[in-house]
Amino acid sequence: DEEPIQILLSYNLESEGYRVRHTAEGEDVIPLVAGERPDLILLDWMLPGISGIEVCRLLRAKPETRDIPIIMLTARGHRAPLAELAETNVRTLLAKPFSPRELLALIRNTVPEG
Repeated sequence: DEEPIQILLSYNLESEGYRVRHTAEGEDVIPLVAGERPDLILLDWMLPGISGIEVCRLLRAKPETRDIPIIMLTARGHRAPLAELAETNVRTLLAKPFSPRELLALIRNTVPEG
């Protein structure tokens, strides 16, 4: 949700060989995902416009996007409602602040090789 974090994450992921697409607006995620069909989605919980949780619900409602792994980033930490995460089949909740190394390890464990 914050441009400096997007830039930092993009730099770190691209330096590891990942192709990155990003947007700051929740409503822009759905068309971006539909056009790209990513291997993984990193999604902030508190996006402007449509929240990250609502984006998850919309993605899970569509057969073509329901199985894409999602790692949710949040400043809410342990206060995040676990019931909402369970409803949206979010793979992992990563609390801010986090290290790029920690995120890369999660991605490697989530995205299949190849």
